[in-house]
Amino acid sequence: MQHLLWGLVCFECSTADVQNNAQKVSKRLRNRPRHPAQLAADVVERVIATGGEHYLDTHQHKLTWWQLSLLDVKACLAVAVLLLACLVFLCCVAVVRMVKAGWKQVCCVITRSSRSGKGKGKTA
Repeated sequence: MQHLLWGLVCFECSTADVQNNAQKVSKRLRNRPRHPAQLAADVVERVIATGGEHYLDTHQHKLTWWQLSLLDVKACLAVAVLLLACLVFLCCVAVVRMVKAGWKQVCCVITRSSRSGKGKGKTA
């Protein structure tokens, strides 16, 4: 089934239309007549020439102070860390309880065997 699906995908990708379209898109993406530094300089010159029009403002100016300082993100991370810490604490408490219960059972068995005379302290 996988071989059949892979064969169909390869067949569809090898058709002339798909290859021609891929080459056109690749050519358009690689065609950059201006260097990024030149483009940045053009943007700066446009801002200086227009005096910083309103349409050039970033969305950062529209954010509230708590969004700007990322308090919502920090609060979510703090809650996640707190929940993880609680989970680890509860797991540790459960392990300690199981260990204590296991040691009590082991201690009771050792105590019973030594009282009944089957322990190491008795000699025949």
